[in-house]
Amino acid sequence: MNGSKLHMLLAALESAAEREGYELVDMEFLRAGRRSTLRIYLDKPAGLTLDDVAAANAWIGPLLDELDPLQGAYTLEVSSPGIDRPLRTIRHFQQAVGEQVQISLHAAAVPELSPEALSATGKGSLSAIGSGGSAATSLAAGAGSSPSACESGSPSATSGSSRAKSGSGLVGKRRKYTGTLLSVCAQSGLIRIDVGGKPVELAHSQISKARVKGRVDFGSGKEV
Repeated sequence: MNGSKLHMLLAALESAAEREGYELVDMEFLRAGRRSTLRIYLDKPAGLTLDDVAAANAWIGPLLDELDPLQGAYTLEVSSPGIDRPLRTIRHFQQAVGEQVQISLHAAAVPELSPEALSATGKGSLSAIGSGGSAATSLAAGAGSSPSACESGSPSATSGSSRAKSGSGLVGKRRKYTGTLLSVCAQSGLIRIDVGGKPVELAHSQISKARVKGRVDFGSGKEV
């Protein structure tokens, strides 16, 4: 499924889900040989029941028939987000602050602390820049920083700015990150996570896929 069809289908499903009292969490289109699967993750404030899934199929099916976004046969799967909840929108990330998350980027990024930030404070945040050059620039703190740069409730940025460097030969280029979600700046679209004790900032627009890293307490059998 190409990008334009994906966005069209996401928008249509999101609008329909809202009308029906659901939240569209995410959507996946998977191919395995000749088999294709369209997987739609829905949720409700009180959680999703089997009856809710059956009811959702009743309005999703006709919508897909009308839009006809996919070529050939495919299997439709409708389910709850589950323990490894997908994170797609800024709101999803805001709701997951404090959780362990796994994030994949569209293109590899090189997080690197600038020498200026290191010399100024001995610490700082990291910003990731894609190989194509579209970067997330970390928020500068201290004198001259705007208090409206991020939503109220977001932690203060470190003093001294940091930026990332790009290039095909740099060591440390990576597309996947796992760490604790520290904060989300809705205005700038920066997702801040702790990776091995180092804060890393990623642009929401760079993220191709993200999930909460679910855990189960086997003693109680409950998700945590």
